[in-house]
Amino acid sequence: TKGLKFKLDFRLCDFKYVLMLVKFGFLPMIALLLTMLNSRVDILMLNMYESVSKAQIGIYSVGVGLAEKVLLIPDAIREILLGKLVAGKQEVEVARACRMGTAISFVISACIVLFGKFAIAFLYGDDYAGAYSITLISSIGTIFMVYIKMISQNNIVHKKQKTNALLLVISVTVNIIGNIILIPQIGIVGAAIATLMGHFACGLCFIVYFVKTEKIHPRKLILIQRDDLRHIKKFIKK
Repeated sequence: TKGLKFKLDFRLCDFKYVLMLVKFGFLPMIALLLTMLNSRVDILMLNMYESVSKAQIGIYSVGVGLAEKVLLIPDAIREILLGKLVAGKQEVEVARACRMGTAISFVISACIVLFGKFAIAFLYGDDYAGAYSITLISSIGTIFMVYIKMISQNNIVHKKQKTNALLLVISVTVNIIGNIILIPQIGIVGAAIATLMGHFACGLCFIVYFVKTEKIHPRKLILIQRDDLRHIKKFIKK
């Protein structure tokens, strides 16, 4: 800024446009915070119970952190999807992103199931062996996050931010109730199950909402289509 010799002149600011951006961005911000809360409320609640030690919370965090790697590629797909939606693409692209993201998440989850135990032992040591069960449970719940991420992008582009916030509130509520019931019973495993329940409830709500509003068959959100395979072949050839 100094190199460009820029001088701030508030007379050049369009405050009506700034206000419009703030109004538009407020609910997406709330939705983002709810998404983060849905993934972290379990750790916050584990700290509330004296029966759960700090060591157990550390083990839990390692397990959840490894499970979150399932979303690395789907997150990249989500960013590509946003560009296509802004360019005018329709619900067909959202459905394709959901299908591809789900398939990739299943593959990565399978790899975590096969190699996760070894990876945890290699990276963290035998003291963290208990994190493997948390990873298994959490990775299942993480798959449902694909639908939340893809469909919420479509809702933002079509100015349906309130819908995102409402559906995420349902997810957080289910998660909190599940934690209250399960943590005293089975500790960190209960927290992982509660988060799985929250992700499942939210993912299901997003799917039902998208299917009803866009009049699309649920299998087009879940199962790989022949057209997808053709796209993959073209990509590999390139």
